[in-house]
Amino acid sequence: MQKENLNVNNQLKIYDDALGQLSRPGGGEQQKKILAEVARINREIDQPLKDAVGQALAFNGKGAVAIIFKTINPLHVKLIREINKLVSFQETTSRHIFDSSVVARGKMDVLLSFVLLVVLLVAIFLSGLSREVSLRLYLKRLKSLS
Repeated sequence: MQKENLNVNNQLKIYDDALGQLSRPGGGEQQKKILAEVARINREIDQPLKDAVGQALAFNGKGAVAIIFKTINPLHVKLIREINKLVSFQETTSRHIFDSSVVARGKMDVLLSFVLLVVLLVAIFLSGLSREVSLRLYLKRLKSLS
């Protein structure tokens, strides 16, 4: 029995840690509402679960089964529904972030292409200017030699 209690306590700690990571800042208001609902349902499950365990320890299997099917099971269905909402919300958020990064990359590509074009035009202009100056200096030197 102690081994099972230790296992349950470890699982609760893992669950609480995961819930804490999900509820850290930056999740948005909708995510916080969903997490609050998950926590509320979990608190609502605690007492019936203790009652079912008490019934099972008292060798009243029918009472434990009744509590599980009438109270705990519907709450678990609600809990899974809320967790699915959270997963859906996070998938939507991830997709939105990815889409916006793709758009930002496209804008960055256009900007870099424009900068490259400007640099190329400046290089062509300076090359032409350099040739013109060189030609003038060459012609001036030819005049001075003649």
